[in-house]
Amino acid sequence: MLHPLIMRGIVGILLAAGSGSRFGGDKLLHPLADGTPIGVASARSLRAALEHVIAVTRPGDDKLAGLLAEAGCEVISAADAAQGMGHSLAAGVRAAPTADGWLIAL
Repeated sequence: MLHPLIMRGIVGILLAAGSGSRFGGDKLLHPLADGTPIGVASARSLRAALEHVIAVTRPGDDKLAGLLAEAGCEVISAADAAQGMGHSLAAGVRAAPTADGWLIAL
């Protein structure tokens, strides 16, 4: 977690802990036409708008976590991500408790 004094302002939270079951697989690693994984493209867009972005992943999703870190996100793992999006969202907010607000992206 970043130092609390740095976390003033709006913090982006990229919810990246879904299993992609409706998609039929890990959609965040699925490449776009230019070869960029969907999750990385989302992270880059959010990072272009906000200085601080926290990407919330599910436990064991090391490949995605590494790519999101390379894209400039602080990456956290939500142990209870399988219980639903709300749990991932709560984990992201807990990681930046002193933020003035949060911008949530999927």
